[in-house]
Amino acid sequence: MTKRRSDKISIVLATYTGASRLPQCLSSILNQNTTTKLELIVVIDGPSNEIKKIVSSYKPELTKKGINLTIHQFSTNQGRFVARLKGARLARYPRLIIIDDKIALFNNYVETASKLNQYNVVLPINIEAESKSLISRVVLLARTKLYRQGFNDNFKSYEVTADNFEATAKGTGGLIIDRQLFIKACESIVEHETNLKATNEDTKILRQIVDWGKSVYKCSEAKAYYRPHVGIRAEIKHLYARGPRFVNYYIQSGTRFNLALWGFIVVTAATVAMVIIYPSWLLYVLAIAAVFILLAATYLAQDLTDFFIAIIAMPLILLAFGAGVIKGLLIHLTSRSAH
Repeated sequence: MTKRRSDKISIVLATYTGASRLPQCLSSILNQNTTTKLELIVVIDGPSNEIKKIVSSYKPELTKKGINLTIHQFSTNQGRFVARLKGARLARYPRLIIIDDKIALFNNYVETASKLNQYNVVLPINIEAESKSLISRVVLLARTKLYRQGFNDNFKSYEVTADNFEATAKGTGGLIIDRQLFIKACESIVEHETNLKATNEDTKILRQIVDWGKSVYKCSEAKAYYRPHVGIRAEIKHLYARGPRFVNYYIQSGTRFNLALWGFIVVTAATVAMVIIYPSWLLYVLAIAAVFILLAATYLAQDLTDFFIAIIAMPLILLAFGAGVIKGLLIHLTSRSAH
């Protein structure tokens, strides 16, 4: 396949509460080693004057580098899906790089993206920045186990197809994609969703594109740092928010975690019913939960430190994410009844 270079790329940055992370994200754009013409579209997903001031303060440096800056601000929070779609519609160039404030691009990211124009979509490798958070460490351990191919030091690039889609890590922080294709995929999803904030848009967009037979490339050369949320409150809120998005995609039969989701539903319903009918069984339920956490910690841990970290953090993770999953199920049932 002959390579064609992208001479113009639009970077779409959606941000909501990431004021503390924005400087590193914006600096990574300024530090790109490339001759590719760039523009930056920042969509501020809510009425934050602080974020607008931070972004605006970078305009002189961006202008000096020849990067045109466009800022669009929503008066109320619309959700990442709507923010990204708005940014794509405002973009002037045919190729997009989609990021958020948690992403810091490697210095050669744009140059790498410009050389991969033969692919409709390029999925990057997100390298998680070091974090002292116990929760972030356990989540990373879980993702490493689930998506070994995407977290191996010897990772090799490959084309994503319908056959290997479910086994592919689908994080879209730094997604490289044709602008019109991205908008088309988003619009096809909007037609069938009633709650866009609870939509697992990154996975559904990629699934739609793969089903259309477009080329999707998981690339070892396109790398970006991912910085997890900082602080227990922020992390728990993030895990809770991911619950509905998890349900939104994996409630569909044939998806990788569909059986696990239904298992969670059955076990949770049975446990609640059991404790209501037989309150004295609560101690047995807690004992079984403790055994489950010990087994899960043993499976995830890479060393003894990880084992103890997992034991401490996993109850919070399970409670936050589980509550989010229950919320997602309620949203799913409500949307079905509305139809």
